[in-house]
Amino acid sequence: MPDLFRCEPTDPFLTNNYSSLTSQIVNHQTSDDYIFELHGGHETGNPIYIRMSDGTDHDKSTSLVTKFDTLNFTTVEFVNENRLKNDKMNTLGIKLSATKFEILRQFCIANFTFFKNLAAAYYVKREPTKTTKTLPKSKKKVAVNKNASRRR
Repeated sequence: MPDLFRCEPTDPFLTNNYSSLTSQIVNHQTSDDYIFELHGGHETGNPIYIRMSDGTDHDKSTSLVTKFDTLNFTTVEFVNENRLKNDKMNTLGIKLSATKFEILRQFCIANFTFFKNLAAAYYVKREPTKTTKTLPKSKKKVAVNKNASRRR
């Protein structure tokens, strides 16, 4: 299930889950043309997705969705190497005017620190919870192969 949000400190998803990060938002989102998305299922990277929106509903397509990765990127690398640099590689670049696309790109650059920290918190890889339980000693004898380590 995707988590959708507007990049503004009063957004319910951000205030309910990441209120400590909202002070890092440099420019508040004023456009209803797009909405940001986070969702699980990523083994590598910390992507932020950007979907077309009309303020009440959003694009639900599954291909060519605009995204940018925040893992191991600096702002300079983001500007030079990211998919947002090429407006023909994603749905927003095709659907937004060149001017609106550039405004969005500059908005993402200004808020890159926030996006990077948000994605890191969202996609945190947690170790499985380990529990220790003392088991009663078994009276059952178990065969042990003493030669197993020699066969390697």
